[in-house]
Amino acid sequence: MGRRSRGRRLQQQQRPEDAEDGAEGGGKRGEAGWEGGYPEIVKENKLFEHYYQELKIVPEGEWGQFMDALREPLPATLRITGYKSHAKEILHCLKNKYFKELEDLEVDGQKVEVPQPLSWYPEELAWHTNLSRKILRKSPHLEKFHQFLVSETESGNISRQEAVSMIPPLLLNVRPHHKILDMCAAPGSKTTQLIEMLHADMNVPFPEGFVIANDVDNKRCYLLVHQAKRLSSPCIMVVNHDASSIPRLQIDVDGRKEILFYDRILCDVPCSGDGTMRKNIDVWKKWTTLNSLQLHGLQLRIATRGAEQLAEGGRMVYSTCSLNPIEDEAVIASLLEKSEGALELADVSNELPGLKWMPGITQWKVINTGIKVWCRNNSGEEFDCAFRLAQEGIYTLYPFINSRIITVSMEDVKILLTQENPFFRKLSSETYSQAKDLAKGSIVLKYEPDSANPDALQCPIVLCGWRGKASIRTFVPKNERLHYLRMMGLEVLGEKKKEGVILTNESAASTGQPDNDVTEGQRAGEPNSPDAEEANSPDVTAGCDPAGVHPPR
Repeated sequence: MGRRSRGRRLQQQQRPEDAEDGAEGGGKRGEAGWEGGYPEIVKENKLFEHYYQELKIVPEGEWGQFMDALREPLPATLRITGYKSHAKEILHCLKNKYFKELEDLEVDGQKVEVPQPLSWYPEELAWHTNLSRKILRKSPHLEKFHQFLVSETESGNISRQEAVSMIPPLLLNVRPHHKILDMCAAPGSKTTQLIEMLHADMNVPFPEGFVIANDVDNKRCYLLVHQAKRLSSPCIMVVNHDASSIPRLQIDVDGRKEILFYDRILCDVPCSGDGTMRKNIDVWKKWTTLNSLQLHGLQLRIATRGAEQLAEGGRMVYSTCSLNPIEDEAVIASLLEKSEGALELADVSNELPGLKWMPGITQWKVINTGIKVWCRNNSGEEFDCAFRLAQEGIYTLYPFINSRIITVSMEDVKILLTQENPFFRKLSSETYSQAKDLAKGSIVLKYEPDSANPDALQCPIVLCGWRGKASIRTFVPKNERLHYLRMMGLEVLGEKKKEGVILTNESAASTGQPDNDVTEGQRAGEPNSPDAEEANSPDVTAGCDPAGVHPPR
């Protein structure tokens, strides 16, 4: 007898003999069964309430209203899409025919709310109502209106888009000549907004600008294609990449190749979605602080990659569906800090009159302090090196390090970042002369720019590494490796994981096969992979006790 059959037999044995149909344990499903649907999810989560009350994201005295609002169904919203001449005709039709028919209409004793325009959306092209899809399908009085919505949605003239989803594209302030990157675009409602903005002038059939819409999920990319096709625009290209490492594109300018930088970038990143409780009710029972912690690193990498491709004077909008400052303010704060003045926070408070908004918070508590400067060195106790330097905190720790610093050339940096464990003989003689007398253990590798050579990289780089018996290894996370390589003019073409080699446009032409010798890391108890840096090992942070909590990776 199979497992399922045994389970059914056991349930039948436990069922009361005199149970009636519809009663608990009976043969016919009642309220929680086929007839009544699933039990309603309790819209309550004490951890959620405690966390956000402690953070004070809601103004004093408004917490009760905030929680009540989260428990209310999400109002239905629609946006009139398409080009402006079509949009105005559809708006006229809605206001003077269908909306008028909804006045004084009741469905199941509930008064139907006549749709109202969103006050902050330009030209009355977005509306909200208490009409749910269930009511629209159920009532014969609304049948014509429902058919109109279905037909116009299929033709791309109306979009059933949430109100908050409409805000980020508006804040990009797109013009028809702008080159636009939508980094995490699927399912595509924001992308269609961007396309519409390119075609704001109906007299220009082929605007100078374009939208490159990217998504990491291949299947969702086809959904994105379906959405974009409704607008019949020649100015859209859909691509399928990891947004955190999306490659640079080149364009032809007067016969020469130049790197494409974007005038506008939408960075609507994957998030925990705890701001969508009114729609995604599963969030009530699944919410935990861990969700945001696991996503912060990815969100920051995507935002950083976006900033790297932003044209000077351009604008990038970062957005999430999360209330958590770990996913919002903390990402922006880290991005601004990393940019060292190259980016500035734009004040858009006056750009959407009528929109209710609050400024971001500037401080938050439940999670981490300081920055990681050391991490556990596997098997290092054998030669009195239980910890090694961590790249994450090297710039913080470097001013306090007085020895074991090796100055390297730009060519050395390229080798160290593209080969897992290069032997001394592959590095410059200057580097070898500095490393040969050092004992095994952690080292700092410092590149200093040469002002006499303007073609070389003109910013310093500090890397943490390990001096082995006959080789030097760097411990730099993959994303940071790619960042440094790009700054040196190299684009990554691929990776030979077994051999620990990163292939670049330069190495593909000039680098031979890596040595097959046993690497020093295998003999000296070094961690197995530099890209697994800090993956599962305890660490020590600057500014807090070594036993303190650290962010999961």
